[in-house]
Amino acid sequence: MTDVFALPDAAWRYVRNRVARAVRPVRGRARARRRVAMTQQLTRVPARERCPVCDAPGDWSWRPVVGALLAFQWRLTSRQRAIVDVQQGHSCGSCGLNLRARGLARAILDVAGARAPLASGLASKPGLRVLEINPAGGLTPYLAAASLHVCTSYPAVDMQQLPFPDASFDMVVHSDTLEHVPDAVQGMRECLRVAGGGQVVFTTPVLPERRSKRRGRRALRSYHGGDGGRSVVFHEFGADIWRLLVAAGAVDVRLHLEDFPYVVTISCRGHLRPEGETTA
Repeated sequence: MTDVFALPDAAWRYVRNRVARAVRPVRGRARARRRVAMTQQLTRVPARERCPVCDAPGDWSWRPVVGALLAFQWRLTSRQRAIVDVQQGHSCGSCGLNLRARGLARAILDVAGARAPLASGLASKPGLRVLEINPAGGLTPYLAAASLHVCTSYPAVDMQQLPFPDASFDMVVHSDTLEHVPDAVQGMRECLRVAGGGQVVFTTPVLPERRSKRRGRRALRSYHGGDGGRSVVFHEFGADIWRLLVAAGAVDVRLHLEDFPYVVTISCRGHLRPEGETTA
């Protein structure tokens, strides 16, 4: 009797293995084509020659990372998918960080008025206070070189209601987190509040050819990283993302396009509140 009841599980494992074996060559060919597309894209628009994180010369590797379901949900063209693949899958041979993290590091150094590599650059700025919301693409150990470095985890610490006083930090950093915040305007408003007159520097997926939109309740849920608890996507940002930042209270918005079209890094700041004035 036990063998009879075990048969369906055994049959399912057999079918699953057969399907996996049949699909494996197809997936392999698809990945090879996407790697060729990445190589062609990098030939047209090469990555920067030096890594701003470790200051090593360009010893790069790359692999496609964008899954078919995500590409379908984002309605990516083949060119857009190759660009996102480069953003997420183009890595430094020395520190291992991808192009998204390197673009963020480049912007951090820029607004801090420091030079690469990232850790020594931040260490050269006495008294610099940095808040990192979510580990920012592998930059955490480098950001820790700042005089004060606090790293929180979203959503355990709610970006829409940060537990820090006004102007607690000189710089707030987050990477590919804003799209997961239900009220993105409030999230950025909080970042600007705790930064005082300092800078908020961040990346988020931006498709410059489109306008921003909030994913509808009836839309098929989209996730980044597969963790449904924190990675559900609420927003798809486009060229008009600056509107969100102005609505949040930013008075100075800058796009860092050194790694465009692969990475759009944004920095912004709000008004420095007079001493004693608090938010409502």
